[in-house]
Amino acid sequence: GSIQKEVPDVVLIGYEGDENNDEEYLEIPSNVSDNEGFEYIVAEIGYKSLIDCDAKEVEIPETCVHLSNTAFRKGVKVVIPETNPYLFQLGDYVFKIGGVNEVIINGYKGNEIELTLPSKIEYKGQEYSVTSIGEDAFYECDNLERVVLSNATFYIEEYAFRNSNVKEVIIAKDCAIRSNIAWLKNIKVVIEENSSLFQTDDYVFDIISEN
Repeated sequence: GSIQKEVPDVVLIGYEGDENNDEEYLEIPSNVSDNEGFEYIVAEIGYKSLIDCDAKEVEIPETCVHLSNTAFRKGVKVVIPETNPYLFQLGDYVFKIGGVNEVIINGYKGNEIELTLPSKIEYKGQEYSVTSIGEDAFYECDNLERVVLSNATFYIEEYAFRNSNVKEVIIAKDCAIRSNIAWLKNIKVVIEENSSLFQTDDYVFDIISEN
């Protein structure tokens, strides 16, 4: 039988559409070809890649594995097709599948001032544990001031709160952090009574072993 060649992936890094184009809806293709006719799968929407696009609503392809929360202008409605097996929207959140029954908070578009992050969610009858806060997940969340982490194990990626108005992150009881909280630059970290973390003077410690 014939050998099928694997189609390589590409990341979308920019948009050069007509500035005078009044189209309000843009559908990003899942497959593209270069000038020589070679075909590629659109697997990523990169950092600020569609910031110059005037469309009010953008549909990402079902092949998209990674979606940068910085990719669009503020206020743009992002549509994720239900056929996309990697990303989905639930309420004000965009989640990314991160492992077996695990998801990452990929983005948030709500207007809350204080937000307690979910530890578990249900989507299409499947329960997932929320285990990570992704890079730029809360990008340009101007209203959000306080974020509460509770009843879960969170990995906080660098720049998770970049360009947001978050002033305080509260680590509540039974919340374990599996990352460097030094990444929470210019944000006050409050550790409540906690089974794993504690703060003394200017230091924060995580208990990794017990006698």
